[in-house]
Amino acid sequence: MNIIAMDLGKFNSMACFYDSETGECSTAKAPTERNYFKSVFESREPDFVVVEACGPSGWVSDLCRQQMQNPTNFSHLAFFN
Repeated sequence: MNIIAMDLGKFNSMACFYDSETGECSTAKAPTERNYFKSVFESREPDFVVVEACGPSGWVSDLCRQQMQNPTNFSHLAFFN
């Protein structure tokens, strides 16, 4: 299972990419921008997305839901506070 977890910031965010089958984990500093997240979701094809519940989480949630129209891209979306 490919998991993306994001700690959202006003200008920059931190993304963690985890593959539960291989145990491989990597992190990346990411700009808090719609186009960047869209490209990450399309290229990584996550099965599970975890997003911090804060100001930018609204449009990130909308973007995730748009990507979820293709069931091969997402199966779960979770928020943490």
